[in-house]
Amino acid sequence: MSGPVIVNPELLKKVADELGLAAAVVARTVYRSLNSVAGKNTTRSRREVVSRVNLKDKYVRDRMDLQKASPKRATAVIAARRRSTTLATYGALQKVKAAPEPKNGKRRHPLRGDPLRGIPAGKIQAGISVSVKRGSGRKIVKGGKSFFVPLQAGSKGGAANGFGVFIRTGSGRSAIRHQYGPSVNDVLRQVFPDIQPDVQAELEAALLRQARYEFGKALGK
Repeated sequence: MSGPVIVNPELLKKVADELGLAAAVVARTVYRSLNSVAGKNTTRSRREVVSRVNLKDKYVRDRMDLQKASPKRATAVIAARRRSTTLATYGALQKVKAAPEPKNGKRRHPLRGDPLRGIPAGKIQAGISVSVKRGSGRKIVKGGKSFFVPLQAGSKGGAANGFGVFIRTGSGRSAIRHQYGPSVNDVLRQVFPDIQPDVQAELEAALLRQARYEFGKALGK
């Protein structure tokens, strides 16, 4: 998290010592509390990400991970893939327009279109539109100077029908650049500060509940 949620088990240890309880009881209290709160907020974080950007829930779920705490490691981490998300994943759509009339009134070749890229016969491409922020509407990439390029097999990664969104950077055939949107990790880092106060409060409450249970169980109550 941006600004981690901190657990201070010193008070629990002091109470456990006064009651004659083993350190393992405190460790169990801490890691079980951490995992309970982290599991709940992994789901909350994922839903927050989906509410902010135009990514499918499954796509975000597959790129998030919960590293659970253990008796020897009093840390739980909600993490996400840092690799940038291809811009095509953000609902990329081909824009088209009528082809300009040839100067001599004749075309050397008929405009057959390209069904794979969504260009009908008689039309030409007019850029790619995407929708990155949830509910913000669609925008044309780079003023209409964007286009679809097929990605290599096995590299689709949620892109539009196996295509990536590219822009031209020069006059050569290879002078193009793949365009990317925010990664799941980028959005998650924006979510964390907003939910951090709630998580801290939930963790403190969870520690108290778990301590009552663990301490009571160890004392035979």
